[in-house]
Order: sequence, then C-alpha cells, then structure tokens
Amino acid sequence: MTRRMLALAVLGAAVWVALAAEDASAFGKRKAGGDCGSGGYAGYAAPCTTAVTYVDQEVTAYRPVTEVKDVKVRVMKMITVPEQTTVWSCEPVKGRQKVTNYTIKTRQEAVKVWVNQMVEVKDKVKVCQYVEVTKDVPTVSYVPVYGKTMQKQTVCDTVCVPVPVTRCVPVYAEPCGSSGGGLFGGLCGKKKQQPQICGYQMVTTTVMQRQVVSRQVDVEVTTVTWAEKKGTTKVTTLQPTMVEKDVVYVKCVPAEKTEMRTVSFYEPVVTEVDVVTMTMVQKPAVRNVCKWVEEETVVKQTFCRMEAYKTVVKVPVYTPVVAPCAPPCGGYAVPTSGFHGGCCR
Repeated sequence: MTRRMLALAVLGAAVWVALAAEDASAFGKRKAGGDCGSGGYAGYAAPCTTAVTYVDQEVTAYRPVTEVKDVKVRVMKMITVPEQTTVWSCEPVKGRQKVTNYTIKTRQEAVKVWVNQMVEVKDKVKVCQYVEVTKDVPTVSYVPVYGKTMQKQTVCDTVCVPVPVTRCVPVYAEPCGSSGGGLFGGLCGKKKQQPQICGYQMVTTTVMQRQVVSRQVDVEVTTVTWAEKKGTTKVTTLQPTMVEKDVVYVKCVPAEKTEMRTVSFYEPVVTEVDVVTMTMVQKPAVRNVCKWVEEETVVKQTFCRMEAYKTVVKVPVYTPVVAPCAPPCGGYAVPTSGFHGGCCR
C-alpha cells in the first residue's frame, strides 16, 4: 500500500511539472478568446490545479490476536523428606537414697530462774494532806438601777397634700341626634354615634398626693445605771500540810528459784526412700526436613500474535484540472466585451 501511494504521488508531481511548463511557454501571450474558452478573459493565461477524489481499495492489514498455549516450565517446589537424626531425651530413673529427717522431741530440765515476790512492808512516810481553811474576802459588785426619762424621737407620718396637676385633655364634638330622647331615648332610637375629637385643651386639676412628714415627739424610756456595791464573801481554800503516817505497802523483792521446764529439741533420723532422678539419654529419631526440588510442570500462557486480514480503505486520486483565468486587476475577472480597454477602471 505504501508503494502505491508513493507511485501516485510521483505521477501527480510529473503531471503538475508538465502543466507548469506549458503555462510557462504561454506566459505573456495575448489570445483573442483567452485560455479559459469563450468566456472573454483577455490577456491572461489560466493556471492549472489538481482535483482529489477518493476510491475504494482492498489492502492487507494486521491486528493482534491472543492465544492460550500449554507451556512446559521448570519450577521449584518445597517437599518434606524424612531424615534420620539423634536426639537427647530426659527420662526418669528410679532408685533408693538415704535421707536425714529431723524430728522434734521434748525433755524435762531443771533451771534456775529469778522471780519477783510481793512482800508487805510497814513504814512511816510523810504524806501531803489538804486542810480546809475558811476566811472573809472583800468583794466589789455592780447592781443595776432602773429609772425612767423622757427623750425626743423622730417619727414619720404619711399625709395627703393637695397638688395642682396640668394635663392635656381632648375636646369632643357633640354627635348628631344626641339631644333629647329622655332617659331611654338612646335605647329606642338609632344607634348612638361615637363622639369625635375636635381639639385638645390644657386643664388644671387638684389631686391628693401622699407625702411623708417627720415630727419630734416626747417618749418615756427606761434607763439602766450600774451602781457599785462593796461587801465581804466567805471563801474556803485547801491548804497542803505534810503529816507522818504508818503506811503498809507491797514491795517487789527478787528471789532465785529452781524450776522444771519442758525443752524442745531436734533429733536427726536417717531413712531410705524411693527417689526418681532424671537422666539424659541419647536416642535415634526421624524428623521431617523441608527441601526444595526442581520439577517440570505444564502451565497455560497467553501469547499475542499479529493476524493478517483484508479490508477496504479510501485512497486519494489526484487529477490535474485547468483553473479559471486570473483577474486582470487583482479583483474579480471582468469580461472584455462589456468594458473599454479590457481592464477594470
């Protein structure tokens, strides 16, 4: 397909060169009818262009296709293999062994001890004895003396005092039809109209206002006066006096005595007992060991390959075509039959 495209490009270039040579040979010539046929463009040669058209062409293309195949590969696999080895084990062994035990026993022994004996002793000692002594002691005391006197006190009274107050009140206009009718005229007649406010005026009224007034009054009160009073009081006190007396008391006297007491002691006793001792013994054993082994296995693998197929594509075809005459004055082409001089003005 690439070669075909290249051949078409070379062919188009050759055609274009040939047409360009023909146009170059005719450059500057003035034809009566022009190169554009009988259209009437005077004095200019018509250049050539290439027209492109597309045609269907069958080509071979390639597309990727995946396939799954069984492939033999070598992989490493871990297996368990028994292996002979030697191990040490701790096993019990029975035997006889002498053991010394200690037993607690008691016996009687004579010992000398010191004890405190309580002995009564009679002796003269000086003791402190308290004697009551009564005597007169001068005292001073204060007694209350009550009396009555007149004192002035301030009391507060609440009185009502007239106070002028100025306020603004509305002035109402007399409604229509309100005159006459007597006492029950409003009940039998029409509905009474509401009065209307026609103005305001200042009115001064007198109101009674409460005020607190203080005044002085004479009040009889009771007073207390403390008067000094002297006298004597009998006071009894205890005075200490040392007196000799015969006193019998108990005294502790140490004395040595011989006593029998029970003493505990340990006596060793040797006996044979059955004992179990642990001994290390070497034994053969089998253990499982993990080992890597290479083996061949079949696995599925996916491969990608390019598959050729036929398809139809659009291919451009270049065809040389003679173009219309060029405009004489850089604008639109103007026919010479209808204008003077063969050029635009």
